[in-house]
Amino acid sequence: MIKKQPYPQLILNIANKKGSEAPSTSLPRNLSPLIS
Repeated sequence: MIKKQPYPQLILNIANKKGSEAPSTSLPRNLSPLIS
């Protein structure tokens, strides 16, 4: 894992879990820039 960017991986994990329940658009807007 990249120690410099632990957050992107965490967000992806959360997005995957949330994705099964709701579309990625349901993610907080403050996280959107980090994902894109």
